[in-house]
Amino acid sequence: AKAELPDIEWINGDVRTHKFANQYDVVFSNAALQWMPDHDELVPQLYDLVKPEGALSVQVPADQDSGLRRSLLSVSSRDKWTKYTQGCERLINYRSAEYYYDIVTKITNHFDLWETVYYHILDSHEEVIEFYKGTAMRPFLQKLPDDESRNEFEREVLAGCRDQYEVRKDGKVLFPFKRVFFIAYR
Repeated sequence: AKAELPDIEWINGDVRTHKFANQYDVVFSNAALQWMPDHDELVPQLYDLVKPEGALSVQVPADQDSGLRRSLLSVSSRDKWTKYTQGCERLINYRSAEYYYDIVTKITNHFDLWETVYYHILDSHEEVIEFYKGTAMRPFLQKLPDDESRNEFEREVLAGCRDQYEVRKDGKVLFPFKRVFFIAYR
């Protein structure tokens, strides 16, 4: 980013611990907060960075109830995997709209909150797994000892959720992925 936009100040740091010197018109997070714990503390901390008349805008995945997520957690808890994957379920924090409502109402009464489901149109069930490997499945796969075990783990997760994602008449698979959005205005 710095090479593309050298005149902008770029800060590389952990938002939870970095000491910001300023407030901003807009503070936003797009599909990042789920990688951090303690949203009940983090969201107000981010809101404190917003100038008067500004906004905190957040989008987070809300995949906690999907068939794929349930299969991932089920497979990871099997005896042959749990020695590697124990604790991984806490590394991604999917929450409901109601959860964020309870947080946001403590910091402002001027906000918008909504959910959207994005339907990823994929060519196969294997592409569902390929998509998830870059998101919630990543911490689990990183803990496994080798490519062979990662491939086996992926196959087991797929087998556990295949029936949740019907192959459409044109051979495609619809993978619904729910997101929660909120904008908290100051």
